[in-house]
Amino acid sequence: MGPGLAGMPQAGEPSLLLSETRQQNTELRLTIGKMQDKIDQLLEKVCRTVTIAILQTTVLSKVC
Repeated sequence: MGPGLAGMPQAGEPSLLLSETRQQNTELRLTIGKMQDKIDQLLEKVCRTVTIAILQTTVLSKVC
């Protein structure tokens, strides 16, 4: 049996369907990992910015 509609394997090809599902799961895991890394980078930037703002406010309040 050949591929079905839109390149999807037909129901008679379970090993091909399982293989495709595993491939998609792997791609999703990699994408989620990349998103996690980007979110971690953003959180670090936010924490640094907040820390700098707090330090600046503290210094200014001591001067005034």
